[in-house]
Amino acid sequence: MGRPKTVSTTTEERKKRKRELERKRYQNIKGDPVLYAQYQLKNKAKYEKRKAQKKVISIKDMTPRARRVQRKKW
Repeated sequence: MGRPKTVSTTTEERKKRKRELERKRYQNIKGDPVLYAQYQLKNKAKYEKRKAQKKVISIKDMTPRARRVQRKKW
């Protein structure tokens, strides 16, 4: 017996499936206090790294024009 034929999925179906799986994964993480604490620490480390690389700029360090643009986004 060979492998059963798979029906090719469209990109939309694959994207939808991926979004559903990500949503379930995050629900699992947020439901477990230990996993959620690890998730928060990981995100905080990622943020600190980006801030050290000057990819995240605080509002006080922006030019007046950049401040206006950022506040409009907020």
